Amino acid sequence: MMLSRLTKTSWALIVAYFCFFVLASWYFYLPYSAERHYRDGFNFDVMKRYRFAIEEYQMAVEEAPWETQYIMELSKAYAGLAEQLSDKNEKIEMLKKSEELAIRMIELDDKNPWYKNRLANTYLSLAEIDSANSTRYLTLSEKFTREAAQVDSKNPLFQLNLAYFLHRFGLFDEAMELYYKVLSMDPRMVEARYNLADIYRRKGNQQEVLNQYFKAAQAMPTFPNIYLAIAGCYVQMNKPDLAAFYLEKEVQNQPTNADVIKNLAALYFQHNKYADSARVYELYFNLVPSNPDLFSFYIKSLVLSNQHEKAKTVFFKFQDYYFNNPAVLSLKKTYSL
Repeated sequence: MMLSRLTKTSWALIVAYFCFFVLASWYFYLPYSAERHYRDGFNFDVMKRYRFAIEEYQMAVEEAPWETQYIMELSKAYAGLAEQLSDKNEKIEMLKKSEELAIRMIELDDKNPWYKNRLANTYLSLAEIDSANSTRYLTLSEKFTREAAQVDSKNPLFQLNLAYFLHRFGLFDEAMELYYKVLSMDPRMVEARYNLADIYRRKGNQQEVLNQYFKAAQAMPTFPNIYLAIAGCYVQMNKPDLAAFYLEKEVQNQPTNADVIKNLAALYFQHNKYADSARVYELYFNLVPSNPDLFSFYIKSLVLSNQHEKAKTVFFKFQDYYFNNPAVLSLKKTYSL
């Protein structure tokens, strides 16, 4: 037998090679397994099932501790779970875990601005929850927000993030400087225009507020609520026709936003444009059939714009929503519906 002829040294080499093969196979398998756990965690994350996501991400991190992307997602999942929890102490516990992971990422790569930004966001969340340590956490959040902006000084996203942080806490002059820096890097960053308008509003410069809103609308006509903001300026300036014009544009942008539609209808009604208010209230009640406080304005708009027959039709159509509401039912008698 060939095996009987093997020396002890040969057997030792065979065993060593076998162990090496098993160990190598295991280490080759780990990245595959880690990626599988990461993908499963990501799917749970998308569904906001953060507890399950955390379990999967933790296994991915254990199997590939050098992969900072897995650590990042685990840190974010802890922060997401903290938002869902109602108990203050549990929230803080989850955010401290998120903090620990963010610090670990920075230790692995202290030149990555995203890791510093993650830690800054974690400290900002802790500041909002842990009032006893709020000042310390805000200081740390500002520190790492600034560091992220400094590390990637050519990236408008991190400059915008720092500007927003400063804006939020009342450091308006520095925030303005950064917003303009962002726009010089990328004029498409409409958020900077929108936020500049807010600072100018606080400073009492109404004309510059409008200027920034118009530039934002020109750069991105579909930016959420941009025409609503412009309309608000014209309402304050007592220019209802212009306010209505821009509210109409916002309704076109957001045809299912009941609040925007309601504001437009109220503006028309307030200025005795009853045919227009009836038209817009029709849009509103197609979205929100049950609103007794506004339904009377809808009926009045129809009656006052000489659409009495349509008022009857509308009342009949929506009567099931208001069969026990005295204020609405009184319309039937008042307007002979």
